[in-house]
Amino acid sequence: MIEELKPVWKQFVETYDALNAVLEEIPDARLHWNPTPANPSAAAVAFHIARGNIAYANRMETGDSGERPTFYQDISRAALKAVIDESLDRVRTVFRDLPPKRLHAVCATDWEPLGPVVKGHQDALWFAMQIVRHTAYHVGQLNYISLMI
Repeated sequence: MIEELKPVWKQFVETYDALNAVLEEIPDARLHWNPTPANPSAAAVAFHIARGNIAYANRMETGDSGERPTFYQDISRAALKAVIDESLDRVRTVFRDLPPKRLHAVCATDWEPLGPVVKGHQDALWFAMQIVRHTAYHVGQLNYISLMI
């Protein structure tokens, strides 16, 4: 693994540990519960984390978001866990195998996933850090859902 990715990988593993811990706290009967009509369920948030991180890892590797799993409303806990594990494996593989010359290669320009445009060029290192930021942000949402339960 490229030396610059090692601390990012450590934080990523820590956030996935937190993701798995909070999901264990949410009972099966509440996995698909929506806190309000406008808020997603814990299953939807967790799936979003996994799907997004697969896309970010793909961006790091190829510059394209690539194929990602499709969410279905009644996903079982086992299927959700499988998608989360798939995303962990995908990120691990990309972090481990990314060639040094790719780390600062442009993967996107003026990125706008859901909010304000991130101006300029985003390289693989930016997307690696985005994986951690993205996961941590949504783990926070899952913690609030868990508290409401």
